[in-house]
Amino acid sequence: MSSKKILYCYPAESDENLYITSCRRVWESAGYIVKFFPNSFSGLMNFKLFFGNTIVLNWFEDRMAHGGIQILSFIKSMILLLVIRCTFKKVIWVRHNLTPHNYYSPFLYNLLLNVLGRFSDVTVTHRNVKGLNSCYIPHPLYPIDDEIKCDVKDVDYLYFGVVKSYKNIDLLLEGWPADQTLVMAGYCNDIKYEEKLKKIIFTRKLKVTWRNEFLDYNDLCVLISKSKCVVLPHSDGKMIVSGAFYQAVSLGVNVLIRDGEFFKEYLRKFDFVHSFNINDIESSLSGLVLHSYDHIQQVVQSEFSDDVIAERWNEVISK
Repeated sequence: MSSKKILYCYPAESDENLYITSCRRVWESAGYIVKFFPNSFSGLMNFKLFFGNTIVLNWFEDRMAHGGIQILSFIKSMILLLVIRCTFKKVIWVRHNLTPHNYYSPFLYNLLLNVLGRFSDVTVTHRNVKGLNSCYIPHPLYPIDDEIKCDVKDVDYLYFGVVKSYKNIDLLLEGWPADQTLVMAGYCNDIKYEEKLKKIIFTRKLKVTWRNEFLDYNDLCVLISKSKCVVLPHSDGKMIVSGAFYQAVSLGVNVLIRDGEFFKEYLRKFDFVHSFNINDIESSLSGLVLHSYDHIQQVVQSEFSDDVIAERWNEVISK
């Protein structure tokens, strides 16, 4: 296979987030040999530099929110980006977020965005975003064990994922109907926020079960599969898409998402995706029409199958 069929990716795969693993599956199905660019400067010292091939950058815009001294993070990012630009014939930047979830310097962040836009040959997003000049490529589905499919749906509503304040779970609980059950599956490492959520649940006497722990991926998939509907309460002012949405639909589960641009500009075309107003959740739940696993899978495969996504990646890479 010629060198032009080698595709580099940054960062490398991680057990904590299977997005890169899912992308690698798609790229390999399209005929590429996938290699990973070093995550650290020590790894970069042992990397054989030569001009050629294509690299796909993920979450590079979030490097300013990894903690530490902001100006130092910016300088390191500039050096790494310069090395990448001088090493690869084509640089594709996949932008995942509009702004970082953690603390960052707005000035340095915007400067990084400007340089990224200039250094990259193509910017990719997983939905069309107003004001962004990008190519749309669907987000890949998550890997699911063939044996994970629960016919018994004994969980009415499920929230899953790390519990952090930016996800607005407190607002969800403040407006959650007292007669509706909700399962929360996700660890909270913020003691004050944890206490705040527990106080809301206790004070409002909510039928909420909270598994405040990290769940194994397969265990989480089983829990999602047992659910009638996954609830996504966070606003989309920071994110472009939500990985939780794709994990839910990978398992053929309905989704209830907070009304916003992600829904209005992209997800409303899917009849198994329902929006809710954070100030009137009860009304949103009362008219909910849930769809079957088979129906959801049929629609999802037509939109997010590996073949569909591989074709789009080939178009972008070959431009």
